Amino acid sequence: MTDLWHRADPLVLRPDEGWTVRPGTNIPGDRFMLAGADTGNRFALVVHPIETGWFAPPHTHTREDEYSYILEGHFGFEIGDREFEAAAGSLVFKPRKLRHAFWNVGPERGLILEIVSPAGLEHFFAEALELFRGGKLPAPQETNALGRRYGADVDVEGTPAFMARHGLRSPEVGTEDSADTS
Repeated sequence: MTDLWHRADPLVLRPDEGWTVRPGTNIPGDRFMLAGADTGNRFALVVHPIETGWFAPPHTHTREDEYSYILEGHFGFEIGDREFEAAAGSLVFKPRKLRHAFWNVGPERGLILEIVSPAGLEHFFAEALELFRGGKLPAPQETNALGRRYGADVDVEGTPAFMARHGLRSPEVGTEDSADTS
């Protein structure tokens, strides 16, 4: 995980630094920009590239707030009992202890800059990449177990209904048709 946070100059993250590749694919993955170690644990920054139809399943964080700044694309969000869409230039607030999910509703890949405060959840994102090693989807129980280590609860039982409501289907790893790990 150390390599994810490496940059040549401690004061500048260059355009080619911090990027990962989605396991089992040649598809660009998350970009790890700032870790808690860089900010006194006040916040972390991670960019998520999200293909059309990709989604983060319903989940709840207990330790941090998340802010999703949409750099490119168009996304649907469920936050608590609200559902809405937001496009590039929008900032979406996902408070701790409030169930949320999001998905790419646009025709092309989207990019979300995830701002997490306080820091810590960036390590979940890094570890989640490991669940997809070998180009296969992890069992929902694996994702939930990892989430719990970081104070998050993935709604495994509610995910099929969420997918049905939004016309989403189970992704296939190794294609541009996979679920996000956010």
